[in-house]
Amino acid sequence: MNSSLVFFLIITHLNPTLGYIKHDTGYFTQMDYRVTGFVCMNSFSKSYTIAFSGTFLNIPQVFLILDYYDLHWGFQEYQLSITSITLTNFDLLIKCIAERVYAIFLRWYAIDDYRIQVINSFNLADPPTIKIFNHQLPNAVSAIVIPTSLSLIGQIDFVASVSQLTSTTVTISISYVAGKFENLKQLGYQIILGSDEMLNILQTQAITSNYNSEQFARQKNSWLLVPIVGLKYSILNYNLRFNKQYTYTTTTASFSISEGTMIPNTFQIVWMTYITYKAMECQGMRISSKFDCEASARGPFYIQIEETNQIFNSIGVFSTTISSIYTSLQINIIAKCQNDKNMSSKFHKCNSCTSDQQTYFFNHYCIPNINQISYFTRFNIVESVNQQLSITITDTSCLIAQVFDNLVISNTNIVDVKLVQF
Repeated sequence: MNSSLVFFLIITHLNPTLGYIKHDTGYFTQMDYRVTGFVCMNSFSKSYTIAFSGTFLNIPQVFLILDYYDLHWGFQEYQLSITSITLTNFDLLIKCIAERVYAIFLRWYAIDDYRIQVINSFNLADPPTIKIFNHQLPNAVSAIVIPTSLSLIGQIDFVASVSQLTSTTVTISISYVAGKFENLKQLGYQIILGSDEMLNILQTQAITSNYNSEQFARQKNSWLLVPIVGLKYSILNYNLRFNKQYTYTTTTASFSISEGTMIPNTFQIVWMTYITYKAMECQGMRISSKFDCEASARGPFYIQIEETNQIFNSIGVFSTTISSIYTSLQINIIAKCQNDKNMSSKFHKCNSCTSDQQTYFFNHYCIPNINQISYFTRFNIVESVNQQLSITITDTSCLIAQVFDNLVISNTNIVDVKLVQF
């Protein structure tokens, strides 16, 4: 006896309401001599509390990129550091040790994502040409260094760079120019490490005059970062100054670096992506229940992924990576049914639905003339990246989970079929 039931599933996507933010950015311009109370000279110090636009679930990592710089000419020292970070804000401290800081404008970035690590080396006195830091991001394949403060007692000419990155350490190098490196008495910086899909360094470039960048195609869920990583300051009776500005359209991003007495500098162009990956969604299914004479010769579950011609039919835990070339997957599950038991099944249908609407539930009863339940499912792949699947088969269950490298390592069960008692 054969019976078939065909389901055509239409999924409507809704915008989810998120209680917490995962990333945030802002532009801070209060460190300016035109702002009352900012007279940054002669060991002046001032602390600022900068609020996020919402509340993070976890303490985020925060980094700074200087966009406007106007320091008094000649000898100079200022210190800049992040002193605390909470779920709703962070504290920034500036100290002006020698001469005057007229203005420093900066963009700040906050992110709660384990694929990114920020290492702080604020206000490092007598910076060495090579310094090695330990890190906790074994999958990091890219890293950048972002200077945040400095002290000089004469002409300087340096570029800070990441010279080596291993699974446990990152090495920062400061270029050495005889007679000038010795004048660099303090250099603070932050190091940003990321996985390959998070941090994409486009180029490093040195300029000696005003600069207008090309038009870059805007990247989805990304920040365009342009840190100044090197300075060449030779004319000590000119202010140390540069001004970086961004221009965005709906499809492009660009920037310019200019100032009347701008000093030569070296900058990097980097895209940082903060996308959160989502599980594939069941968009169609056919379920068949029947008596199959060959069912007794098979294992309890038989799984086939048609696009990759992969078959999993033995008890154990398996993992597989599905190439980003696929936009959907046909996953077939054949389950052996036992008399007087029930086949309970769940399929992930919707990322954006409310929690009670995210899963399809089915129950099929095993009777003497039905010994096999087959599920022929079509899953839509939401994100165009490699998909990681974990498949667990036991005597009585079959679980297919999608594993994510998101804010934390997590997984979503997309198929869960179990043989249970009535």
